[in-house]
Amino acid sequence: MSNPDASMNASGLPIDVNIFAAVAKWAHNAVLSLQVNRMTSVIRELPDETLAQIGITRKDIPEYAASLLKSGG
Repeated sequence: MSNPDASMNASGLPIDVNIFAAVAKWAHNAVLSLQVNRMTSVIRELPDETLAQIGITRKDIPEYAASLLKSGG
């Protein structure tokens, strides 16, 4: 809940709302980073033949993992 006496920022929002938004964005990015790292780890365990069937090489794994999570795949 916002404090009615809170200072306003340039957007006209109370500063505490901006802090909440910043914390929420940080938390989202932290969770996404953990998910990408875990997905990368799992994909690295796949044999080369499976990676070839997917259409990627080992060097493509980090980018592929990130793209899967961004696309919801």
